[in-house]
Amino acid sequence: MVNYFTISDYALLPQDAFRYISEAHNKTSWIDHVVSSFAMHQTMFNMEVLTEFIFFNLRAVAFTIECPTLPKFDDEVIEPQPYRIDWRQATVQER
Repeated sequence: MVNYFTISDYALLPQDAFRYISEAHNKTSWIDHVVSSFAMHQTMFNMEVLTEFIFFNLRAVAFTIECPTLPKFDDEVIEPQPYRIDWRQATVQER
């Protein structure tokens, strides 16, 4: 089965980029990836590893997504109405 996904970080970051830092073994590597559809990958740019943001041993990745048009929703948003139970009208079994 062909899925047409792209590992976007391989394509948009330098080859020597890394996110994971093992302090115990003094090694760096990738522990996860940015996987996207081909259409999504075409909208991504300015990807970078944020070296100033480290969460445990992981560095954050940031990128920009260009959305030339956003979907339009014609339906009016209806807020949910609070539902109140009138216990005076409930039968003994319902209580």
